Amino acid sequence: MLLPFAWDESGLWYMAATVIAIIPAIWKLSDHDPWATAAWLLSPLTLGMFWQRNIDWMIVVGLAVTPAWAWMFLPAKLHLGIAALIANVRHDWNARALAILAIVATGTTLMVFDRDSARLLAGDWNGATLWPWTIAPGLLIAWLYPGPVGLVAASCFLFPYIGKYSFALATLPLLKRRRWMIVCSLLAWAAIGVML
Repeated sequence: MLLPFAWDESGLWYMAATVIAIIPAIWKLSDHDPWATAAWLLSPLTLGMFWQRNIDWMIVVGLAVTPAWAWMFLPAKLHLGIAALIANVRHDWNARALAILAIVATGTTLMVFDRDSARLLAGDWNGATLWPWTIAPGLLIAWLYPGPVGLVAASCFLFPYIGKYSFALATLPLLKRRRWMIVCSLLAWAAIGVML
């Protein structure tokens, strides 16, 4: 999916395509709430995700599409999307078969080519400074928000590389709680202001 952007050294076209893909998905996930959508999109956590040119946006799109298409997007970040993918496709046999193939293909690719996976398997947990202390809040989020969106948010805390790129995904359950989404975005901006 990312091959068309191989020529885009600056990453600007990739970021533009990411924003265009993610806006309708966030609009749907927020139940068409303009304030919650704007708060999520303008959060420094989300802007950081865009700037990193990471593929976390595919998880967001995977949560917004029908289960028949979720298998194409949710395995993009297998450690974040697998629980949501299983929850999404459990009643659709065709999607389930495609999801299994996507999980196997993605998992194989990660084991063979991904540097982070290789480092973890070799015992190098550098960058996982808050883990395993983040497991408890992850389990709490999974309990409070048992659907696919909550499972993605929980996975951001349950797996060791929390905060590297995925803080924006951890705030997705707040999209249905406008005030909390706005407060979260403002607090994130305030925290950045303090750090500067």
